[in-house]
Amino acid sequence: MLTKAEIALIKSLDKKRERQKNNLFFVEGEKLTIELLESRAKLKKLFYVNGAVSQELLSLARHKKVEIESVSNSEMGRISHLKTSTPVLLLAEISNFKLDEKVVLNGLTIALDGIQDPGNLGTIIRLADWFGIKNIICSLATVDVYNPKVIQATMGAITRVKVHYVDLKDTLSYFKKKGSKLYITALDGEDMTSKKCENEGAIIIMGNEGKGVSEDINNLADDRLFIPSFPKERQTTESLNVGVATAILCYHFRFNEVVK
Repeated sequence: MLTKAEIALIKSLDKKRERQKNNLFFVEGEKLTIELLESRAKLKKLFYVNGAVSQELLSLARHKKVEIESVSNSEMGRISHLKTSTPVLLLAEISNFKLDEKVVLNGLTIALDGIQDPGNLGTIIRLADWFGIKNIICSLATVDVYNPKVIQATMGAITRVKVHYVDLKDTLSYFKKKGSKLYITALDGEDMTSKKCENEGAIIIMGNEGKGVSEDINNLADDRLFIPSFPKERQTTESLNVGVATAILCYHFRFNEVVK
């Protein structure tokens, strides 16, 4: 049976300060739980409704020697953060990744300057996973990766993409001095379809949903890219969603890598 302390702890983890204080986050749903069980994450405790989850999930949890507790439907409803609760919730420790300089200097990286919407961050993490991008570098003003809405939106990609929170200006300046090339999107930028972008050491910088890339970061950029509409002369919407724009840019960079 769930204790009052456990219920209070789990319910508090929707707040960033409580996640940081307890060094814990949670996932809900069988797919996300299995993804986390198959990862290298340090796992704390699994709560499940008896008879409502697969034997695969329970076997994985036992193999990982995770503490397991069976709860009733009503108890799961009390700890769930979803409108309709799922039959499983897993507590895990927050991971603190070290940014691998060699990976950044030899590959493609995404940098995020003040992204605020959890769904957008989750989508971008999922895109990074799809396009084989191992690291996302975030400004300190970017939404917390362990926000429950971000976790849900990643669809499990959170277990394969490392997200780092840094002083973005200092970090980008450092990598630029080391040879990385910094790209931003801009309405006055160069048509990306006419530009061949190298993947090695490239950092794609995406800005805040409303304000875009901040002036300090904008001034560091080596290249300003414009995503054209089709046909180019047609009047169209003012801008693209940051997740959509990230997807287009990632495809452009990876396509250039394949055809070069």
